Amino acid sequence: MKQLRIEKENTDRVSLKRRIRMNIILNALRSNGSLSLTELSRQTGFNVPTITNLVKKLEAEDYLIREKSHGPGQGRPPQCIRINTSARYVVGLDLGRFNTNIILVDLSRKIIYKKRFHTLNLQEPKVIDQLLNEITNAIQESGVKFSKILGVGMAIPGLVNCKLGRSYTFLNFKDKPIRDVFEKRLDLPVFIENDARSMALGELWFGLAKDAKNALCLNIGWGIGLGIITNGRIYYGNDGFAGEFGHILIKENGHLCQCGKYGCLESLASGRAIAEQVRQIVRNGKDSMLLKLVDGNIDIINAETVVRAAQMGDQLSIEIFEQAGKYIGQGLAILINLFNPEVVILGGRVSQAGRFLLNPIQTEANKRALPHISERAKIVVSELGNLSGALGATTLVKKEIFETAHLDVSGLV
Repeated sequence: MKQLRIEKENTDRVSLKRRIRMNIILNALRSNGSLSLTELSRQTGFNVPTITNLVKKLEAEDYLIREKSHGPGQGRPPQCIRINTSARYVVGLDLGRFNTNIILVDLSRKIIYKKRFHTLNLQEPKVIDQLLNEITNAIQESGVKFSKILGVGMAIPGLVNCKLGRSYTFLNFKDKPIRDVFEKRLDLPVFIENDARSMALGELWFGLAKDAKNALCLNIGWGIGLGIITNGRIYYGNDGFAGEFGHILIKENGHLCQCGKYGCLESLASGRAIAEQVRQIVRNGKDSMLLKLVDGNIDIINAETVVRAAQMGDQLSIEIFEQAGKYIGQGLAILINLFNPEVVILGGRVSQAGRFLLNPIQTEANKRALPHISERAKIVVSELGNLSGALGATTLVKKEIFETAHLDVSGLV
């Protein structure tokens, strides 16, 4: 796996210790903004001489900027340190079965480039060239020098093992991990993650889970996935596949799911299921605004079309979301009882239905979950919109310089 450009030293004991301390300094500045050397020492626990030496090294890498403090008092104002947010940039992709969001952000969360494009079949090799071209074009069109790109993060639907760099449901070609394929072609570090967990990362860093220790993030799109946050960290499970919420049994002998089983939540309330149900009802002669939105072409009705129709007051679409919300709420009640979350965040394209989906989810979850637990669990719609997954994908790269949990500290004991 390729290393980030900040990692120019061998990972021996001394350099690893230095890198951990540098990450801690960067994360303190990310969390607190501008700090003086004394304040930085207090935040990190490192003495001032150590802070001074590490700051100089990070300045040489262009990661930090010194600026004068404008606080009250007489005498020479202390110099403060802040992150140079334009020192490096990160590319984030949120892959969908039909559309993909790509963004390019600085070291804060400022988006300097974004695009949504139609995705080729994720199970055919030609999609690799498409994605590589879009990444290259994003960098070129943004005007950012290639040398300033820290890496690429990719949110991928289905089963993903981020440690091995493998995707098992989509982009699963030959024997080589898909991460390695992209790294070789791009000559950049690449990190991959399941799309629901990527959404959870986006909420944890930038969204409504930022101040939460325990949260659940439901990604309701073509499928239904779950990102689990426990004690402020993403929960992966034994093999890294935790969160397949869409495949819990909701309706005995229900519809056939794409996983091969019957009655899964995803077969009843996902974007795919919603679109299929609506298309069938309209074909059977039900009057709906949907026909006008698609110029009579029933075959092109998708979940986003149903969202738009519901927002326009279409009764059929509102009823469909009511039923989908009840199914999701039924499953969510189980999760609330199991995980006791502070907040449940609804994301994905179907969540854009807003109150038409949120209200029945809240009603059903509160009806079925234990009151003492459910009354303390807020259920909300993401404020990051459709970019939560792509923003989360950028954190896969950023955490390499802002966090330390991924580093092997065994050599320091």
